[in-house]
Amino acid sequence: MPRALIALSLLLLAASQAHADTQAQIISLEPTNSTTLVANEPFYVRVQYATDQPVNLWAYPYFRGKPVKGMLTSTSSRYTGKGETVGWFSLTGPGQVDEIRIVVGGGEPFRQWPVAKKKLALKWVAEPVPPKTAAVN
Repeated sequence: MPRALIALSLLLLAASQAHADTQAQIISLEPTNSTTLVANEPFYVRVQYATDQPVNLWAYPYFRGKPVKGMLTSTSSRYTGKGETVGWFSLTGPGQVDEIRIVVGGGEPFRQWPVAKKKLALKWVAEPVPPKTAAVN
């Protein structure tokens, strides 16, 4: 029994070290971090990353601490080393986002874990809001 606990501890330690070697930070957003978008309109997130292992990278929308349902997100290439990439997500209908989480994934078995997050205020609406026009007398 003690050997099994030691083996399990070493396995968990190795998994946590793999996570610690991947870092990312959000460096820009487009459009701004407080805006209203139309359903299916993408929101772009530029991310700077550093990793010593091959990983995939995604930007996921959250609202009140939970993943947003009805969202689409960009696919991810495999990244190793240091660099920048742009990901996107959109909502397929009306909804809100108050946090973006940058999530990386990889390994055998495949797993995902968050490496960065940013608070913001985004809103998706079903239809574009028509511009206000001045009344003509």
